Amino acid sequence: MVNLSREKVQKIAQDFINNEISDVINLFLGQDRTALALDLENYQSQDLSGGTRQHFDIELLLHRCFEFAVERRQGADDQADQDSLRALVEFNAGDTVIDSTFAERQETLGLLLDLHEAVMAFEYGEDDDTLTREQIALLSGLAVETVRLAAFAEGEDKLPQERPGVARKADVQRWLLHKGKYREFKWLPPFVLKPEAPSPSARELAETIHHQALRQLDKTSEVYSILPPEHRPGFEAFLKTKVFDPDNLQWVTPENAETLGIALMIDPCWLFESLDFWASEARRRHMVGQLAEQMARKSPPKAPSGVVADKETLREVLTNHPSIEKHPAQRKPNAKIDGYRVIGGVAFAHQHEGKTQFLWVPDEIAVPNTSIVKHYPAVGSDEPTTRHSGLAKFPELGRAGINKIKVKDSDSFNEILNLLVAQ
Repeated sequence: MVNLSREKVQKIAQDFINNEISDVINLFLGQDRTALALDLENYQSQDLSGGTRQHFDIELLLHRCFEFAVERRQGADDQADQDSLRALVEFNAGDTVIDSTFAERQETLGLLLDLHEAVMAFEYGEDDDTLTREQIALLSGLAVETVRLAAFAEGEDKLPQERPGVARKADVQRWLLHKGKYREFKWLPPFVLKPEAPSPSARELAETIHHQALRQLDKTSEVYSILPPEHRPGFEAFLKTKVFDPDNLQWVTPENAETLGIALMIDPCWLFESLDFWASEARRRHMVGQLAEQMARKSPPKAPSGVVADKETLREVLTNHPSIEKHPAQRKPNAKIDGYRVIGGVAFAHQHEGKTQFLWVPDEIAVPNTSIVKHYPAVGSDEPTTRHSGLAKFPELGRAGINKIKVKDSDSFNEILNLLVAQ
């Protein structure tokens, strides 16, 4: 085609990116986001196959459309490309952009679209399907008037018409061969998506499957019926939420990956590897979380880290700790001090009559010196004692050597509690 060149088509793509796309992003997201989105050299991103993006999709689209329409070379999904090309031709940003490419796209890409539609009708049509006079002219490179006059020619030069301006595909093919205007179409093997590396995330994997469903199926909802009925709920939930449900992974099988891959033109081995990897990751995280909860339930209670050590916090930990019991000498709660005993170990007390909390711990426990408020040496049975009077009812604490410890915070309390239990 004289009026169509690869360079001209690609320039339109670049102009569209630099004008319409740039101005729209700048208007709604800001100039800094425009540079981030459009600078492929300094802000790298990945394409659908997992490789570094070298060109924008619009450039690749026009490249494929040019190859199909002008060079007569089959692409991946020519009908989808034709629909996208039509949308690009018709798109008009109006006053949103400063330098619009709308008129140029209407002229040049409009011609490319007409030729694309003509090739689609000719190569994908049945023998009894029809083509218009204008489409035949585009396919042959001849003038429309020449095609019109062929209806009145004689012998091999005649192009029979079903009705004025319309001819059967079979007749068009014979006529083009006779005129030496027939161009062989290069059919390519079906394009099967096979990225170089497994999908980088479960979300991108779901988006890849959805993208292929858009390209290969009449309705994306038809993708769910590809799998057996018993596996559809889990598969549907994954595509909609883009995360794996660890309790519903029965659908992730090699058989389903093969069935799904064939239907959506995705390499089944790559698909199963990606599905199995991220399903296993979801299962692993779920099981680790369950194990952590289980261990937390089995672990002795402790005060939450980084909080104030008040009476209620300390009492809750001490009364629920499996290695600690209330001191037998304390028959009922006390307003000032409570006695406890490590099962099979030492006795200690919790003084809670004021805002500041104290622990009374035998001096045989090697607590940090910075926590000790005062040390009370052991005294005889006939000697006076200056320690808290509430300790008198606990035989192990009333006259033995003991340290009064100020509980500064929950972390220091947990530290001393661990020393008591380990003694």
